[in-house]
Amino acid sequence: MALAGIEVRYLAARMDALARGHYVAAIHGVDRETVLLRMHHPERDDALLVASARGAWPTSSRVQASEPNPLVRRLRDSLARLRLEGVSQPGEERIVTFEFGGPGRAARLVCEFFGGGNLVLCDGAGRILALLRAVDVRHRTLRVGAQWSAPPPPSLAASTATPEDISKVLQSPLRAGTWLGRAVGLPSRYVERIFADAGLDARAPGREMDPAGAARLHAALSSAVARVTQGDHAPEVSGEGGSATASPIPLVAGARAEHARAFEDVLDDVLTASLLDAGRALRSGETDRRAAELESQISEQGRAIALVGQRAEEIAQAARALQSMSARGAATLADARAAAELRAHGARLSRRRGRDTIEVAGRTVEVPHASSVHAAASALFDEAKVQAAAAPAIAARREAMRAELESLRARSAGEAASVGVRRARKRGWHERYRWFVTTDGLLAVGGRDSSSNTSLVRRRMEDGDTVFHADVAGSPFFVLKGGRGAPPASVTEAAHATACFSRAWRNEAHGVGAYWVEPGQVGLAAPSGQYLPRGSFPIGGRRNPVTVPTLRLAVGVVEAGGSRAVTCGPPQAMRAAAPCCVIIEPGGLSQSDAAKRARSELVRLGAAPEEVGIDEIARAMPAGQSRVAGSVGGDARA
Repeated sequence: MALAGIEVRYLAARMDALARGHYVAAIHGVDRETVLLRMHHPERDDALLVASARGAWPTSSRVQASEPNPLVRRLRDSLARLRLEGVSQPGEERIVTFEFGGPGRAARLVCEFFGGGNLVLCDGAGRILALLRAVDVRHRTLRVGAQWSAPPPPSLAASTATPEDISKVLQSPLRAGTWLGRAVGLPSRYVERIFADAGLDARAPGREMDPAGAARLHAALSSAVARVTQGDHAPEVSGEGGSATASPIPLVAGARAEHARAFEDVLDDVLTASLLDAGRALRSGETDRRAAELESQISEQGRAIALVGQRAEEIAQAARALQSMSARGAATLADARAAAELRAHGARLSRRRGRDTIEVAGRTVEVPHASSVHAAASALFDEAKVQAAAAPAIAARREAMRAELESLRARSAGEAASVGVRRARKRGWHERYRWFVTTDGLLAVGGRDSSSNTSLVRRRMEDGDTVFHADVAGSPFFVLKGGRGAPPASVTEAAHATACFSRAWRNEAHGVGAYWVEPGQVGLAAPSGQYLPRGSFPIGGRRNPVTVPTLRLAVGVVEAGGSRAVTCGPPQAMRAAAPCCVIIEPGGLSQSDAAKRARSELVRLGAAPEEVGIDEIARAMPAGQSRVAGSVGGDARA
């Protein structure tokens, strides 16, 4: 489906409200024209945004890649960890612009949804760094190194059109609907609805409309535009499969109503299904073409079996006819009655290169000149046997082709199934931080960085909790929810996690201790005259030390908010919460390589592949190098 300009305006505003201030956590290619931006915020929910030459919209789905995207590597290099400063639409063009910024860096991603569509990556000044398609037309040129520019704006915009603007239809010889669609850039589904609401005939010439009709047309246009751009929606879906179209307001008779859902959610379902269909067709396309060729060949083989059977029967009939001639006194082929009998059975006797030939059923059988009818019949019977013998060979070949066809169909189904979709689950507040569940069932939550440290202490620390910190610079704060009076095992596990997620892991500094305090001992501001870095807080009163003998963690999949999530924590706690887990220690492999090894081990132990993404595992692990030290089965059921 093609997005209308007023739909693009609403979607740009929704993405801006949803993800402004988020940071680019990951960029995934979906197909040649589509990328998925995973946006992270230390305090708000993460967001997924689709940027494509087809459209841009917020999504709850992650479609697996069906083909390489030529821009994804450059996008990662240019946008990784930048902050989304805003999402906007230039004028009423079918264009969405993502503005990104960071320390000393700025970038812009432009998605164009007209013509063949385009993705354009620019620097902060608008100079093109990479693009999906170069453009060189009369009014604009897009190429690497050039300045990005929008196409010339239309003379009339749907959202700003005045009654005087719409009254120009009265002077047009075009159909009124055609004039309006061209003037304000709306697709036919909107034009037809606007004319219906105005009580006008879209097919009538514009100059046949009266001024009162033009006024009603403007009112209907303004109403439709306001409903779409301001979110007064009653979504619907028309069509099926790849031809389905989602609309924010009722436009098409007989469409399926989706009034209880947000338009962006309905649109996400439709466009995600379209991406899936296109990706599956692309993955299995070559196999499907080979299967279609085999089906055609199998059909031809069936016709060939019928043909050789028919030939064998026709030749045998001619042979039997010749045999019967001897009883009527015809001894040789020189007898005119023999030639007549052959003609009666669709055969023809002729002479070629000094030899007699009998042409029957498309075959030519040579016989000695003036041979006896018995000799000629024998030659025909031999040819009939040759034709009949071909049928089993063709049938065997056809069966082999059928087996190959079934194999191709199975392969095609597997290739299509490889392009799947994962629905993003609703994450709990604690999943923005480091977290695990202790063996006593208490939730332990820790900061990932200075920003999340600040958020955790200022917003999530409550009376009745216990606060942990390690005796090393760069330590996170961990909060054990409801930890006052917690069993010793939970206290030890929270302290263990605090030490492991500190800088001690990166430095492989074993023997680092940790301590816990009450929330009232944590100051929220530096003492007068002193400075504390962001994410640091002064601790007053007595500190309760906890010995952490070793740096060792476990990665596994545990229940979280009604679904399953990857997390990392002390081995004893993870064994109690996860069906299986992988033990890691500091040193060895990079974080991404260690995450790949851990995923392979978890899948081997029975974890569902879709539940253990490499990105999720890497995000759960401590910063720095790690190595897989083993794996264990857990006490929880899968």
